Amino acid sequence: MANNAETVPNPPALLLTRPRERALHFLNSLDQAALSGVQVVISPLIDIVPLTQLPRLGDAAGVIFTSVHGVAFAPPGSGLPTYCVGERTAQAARQAGWDVQMTAQTADDLVALVSAAAPPLVHFAGRHRRGDVAKRLNSMGIPTRIEVVYDQRLRDLSGPAKRLLVSSKRVIVPLFSPRTAAQFMSQSKGATKVEIVAISTAVAKVVPEEFRGQVHVAQAPTGLEMRRCVELRLRDTSLA
Repeated sequence: MANNAETVPNPPALLLTRPRERALHFLNSLDQAALSGVQVVISPLIDIVPLTQLPRLGDAAGVIFTSVHGVAFAPPGSGLPTYCVGERTAQAARQAGWDVQMTAQTADDLVALVSAAAPPLVHFAGRHRRGDVAKRLNSMGIPTRIEVVYDQRLRDLSGPAKRLLVSSKRVIVPLFSPRTAAQFMSQSKGATKVEIVAISTAVAKVVPEEFRGQVHVAQAPTGLEMRRCVELRLRDTSLA
């Protein structure tokens, strides 16, 4: 892990607030040299909880997934045409036996591109979601229903995370959704040296005005771009 040639004087800390499995995946994807001397704290702000009802595929001619959790809690793959947001979601769908026809970067992109899909469609999603995918597709004349297969329950920051935020360390916090960002801001009272790496402008807009100068916005809403941004800030390098 260590690479002394890249060690940053007074290295920052890294606070990861995604669900633990996703946080570990993100951490393991980072350049290990950039993590040299970096204190890492994982404190999930959301728990992913599967819902008990059996999700229905019904008469769907195609399936929409906007998260890997939707794939995990959907029925087993049936080879139906499938439309995904995000490469990790698409990869999970393929592994589960779905026939991925399209991978979009955002929900907006998916709505624009899925117009040629044969209806009816079903969107396996979480209780809290953005983009109004099904509503917008229905308004375009593409019958789409939502099957809610999991919940995203908010959590408080852990004690170690709260102590880190009020320490003398510069703390880099990647944030991947507006809801998580709002929860983080409500939990980070007294933080003075926080740098937020936001996956989108929608996330950045949640941050109060007094913190806006400490927000870096990824150039694209992808995991790859978030990794690049976090690695640059760990090295104390500008994103410009």
